[in-house]
Amino acid sequence: MIRFVEVKARSGDRFGTPEEAFDREKRRRIRAAAREILEARRLRGAAHAFDLVAVDLDAKGSPRSTRIHRDVM
Repeated sequence: MIRFVEVKARSGDRFGTPEEAFDREKRRRIRAAAREILEARRLRGAAHAFDLVAVDLDAKGSPRSTRIHRDVM
């Protein structure tokens, strides 16, 4: 199984949560990139999945909390 992982980090909620940044357009671009990678490596048809790692940062930019969402697409 090949896992593609998107990591989104936010230092505040001004622009929404990391999960909110993983919108429809972002998912479309990730699928397209994954398809290109699989084809370039001759892995077309290989089992694969997509995960999201959401990171909340403190004021100094250090991770405050991390959430892993598996199989998001």
